[in-house]
Amino acid sequence: MAEKDHIKIINSLSFYKAINDRDQWFPRVTVEKVKTQEEVIYPDGGSWPIIQIKCINDDAILELDTVQTRKGTIKKRLVNYNINDKYLLAFKELFNLKTRYKETNALGINLNKNSEILACEASFKICEKCNAKYMAIYAKRSESARDDDHILYVHGIWKVELSKEFGEHLSI
Repeated sequence: MAEKDHIKIINSLSFYKAINDRDQWFPRVTVEKVKTQEEVIYPDGGSWPIIQIKCINDDAILELDTVQTRKGTIKKRLVNYNINDKYLLAFKELFNLKTRYKETNALGINLNKNSEILACEASFKICEKCNAKYMAIYAKRSESARDDDHILYVHGIWKVELSKEFGEHLSI
């Protein structure tokens, strides 16, 4: 099986909502309709938005966490201490990512505004109603994700199929 066969793109989503990651804060919606490949400036340095999408199959609302693995989201930094090198190669080829650090095969996103390459992460979520798998690839302007410009850049959001082997590797 070729490496890229471990991840198959079924559909691409071009819009999402950026909502506050703290349920008790209102309003939760930070930005209503945001295009992928666009920076979201998040006004609060204490939290980051959750990527909110609708399932293509059944219109269920799904929330992909960008902070950590919680709320039913599996979050991984695209580096070899989180993901095996053969899967990182599949990410790099399929989603047009750059190698940020060769020593760790860390992948990054080259922002449109400048030549800076930011470390990228992926969040996976399974729809509880239909079991469809969704994945978002994104980067944060600051490495700590809690300071600087408070910018989230969503490279893309996809409905995907994962090989059984890759799903087990990710604990999905």
